[in-house]
Amino acid sequence: MVVFMTDGRRTEIIFAGSGGQGIAKAAEIAGAAACLYDDNYAAMIPNYGPEARGGRSYAELVISNIENDNYPLVNEADVLVAMNQETYDAFTGGLLGKLKPNYLCIVDEDLVRVPESQRAYRIPATRLAQEEGAGIAANIVMLGFFAEVTGLVNYNSIKRALKEKFPEKFDINERCLEIGYGKH
Repeated sequence: MVVFMTDGRRTEIIFAGSGGQGIAKAAEIAGAAACLYDDNYAAMIPNYGPEARGGRSYAELVISNIENDNYPLVNEADVLVAMNQETYDAFTGGLLGKLKPNYLCIVDEDLVRVPESQRAYRIPATRLAQEEGAGIAANIVMLGFFAEVTGLVNYNSIKRALKEKFPEKFDINERCLEIGYGKH
């Protein structure tokens, strides 16, 4: 587990993928969990391409333990969570934003190819969600993996935020979250 935040620190995260993958929803749930249940502060800003589905989509999430950390945008991301090749390439190429030199990379290994030289945490999030019969919940598998790898948001806090956001679909989302959390 990699823990980024220390006293007086903020962590900048980019969740990136295609429209329809639930990218902004994953960032929203992580931010809600950090604020409501982990005693941190968070700001999330979604960004969508002009296409409703399949276009470029990403969300900037800042988690901080500083009460008056009022700047909600990502300057240089500490973490990149990529669920498609296009947005991975755009961020690593500097087109969409900056990454810190030692950023942590988390990818859907079936959809994103990273150079062998890059340190990256890989999970077949989409495939695992499909095997569970919930292909649309690949973002939740990725969210569980994100929680385990980074240690930025408590697993039980994410569960609580998920239950609050999707009470009618909590059972399948909980299973997908558990699948992702247990893969590191």
